[in-house]
Amino acid sequence: MGGDTIHIEYPTGMEKLRQLAEEYHLPYDPEVVRVVMPYTPCYYVGVNGKVEPPRSGGLPEKTYLAYGSSITHGSLGLIQPDSYAFRIAQQLGTDYLNLGFAGCALMEEEMAEYLISRKDWDFASVEMGINAVGEKRRLELAEFERRIDRFTQILAADPRPVFATSIFVFNGEDAEQELAEKMRRIVRRYAAERLIFTDGLQLLGDPTLISADCTHPSVRGIEQIAVRWGHIMQETLQMTDF
Repeated sequence: MGGDTIHIEYPTGMEKLRQLAEEYHLPYDPEVVRVVMPYTPCYYVGVNGKVEPPRSGGLPEKTYLAYGSSITHGSLGLIQPDSYAFRIAQQLGTDYLNLGFAGCALMEEEMAEYLISRKDWDFASVEMGINAVGEKRRLELAEFERRIDRFTQILAADPRPVFATSIFVFNGEDAEQELAEKMRRIVRRYAAERLIFTDGLQLLGDPTLISADCTHPSVRGIEQIAVRWGHIMQETLQMTDF
């Protein structure tokens, strides 16, 4: 069976890394190794060598879950992981779970039920709408509203903080822009009442920060979403004594 083998060697300067982690209160134990795979399909075969799960206190106390489209997933980022979710987790000193689904994220009721069934996250964000605009998976407005209504209703029943946003700026045709604005208003109508809502254009409204495919944020666009939304999350969580 073919494939690649990843060799991970123990750092020679571990003692210094431990000192830095303690001095600067870093959220991860320096002995923790996380293997970040590329966005293409990967298959785990096995592991050899001396390994063990992270010890107590070796990981951040809180975990952030991000749900959304390929934008959440980090598509077109220059390196892995280069997503706003990863950057927000860095800002807040948390672990993170990235549930970004390229070409999907159509706010299915079953997905909302799945998200709240998971007990491995402490706060979450949901990016809603962009894949319902494109021709391949376009939803009629009535169906889109029904999904947003039910999706946000289910999430709101969970006591954990859930941050929500609508469609970021993108450089589509006029008809797509008109549809997107109608969808933004629908998301705002339900999410603003039930979740912690920030309009997508408030997080990213500059069309020059969109990549050449006219949809996905550039690296600077990803950074802007992370900085703005991360600041909102940090302030909100501090206010709620989270």
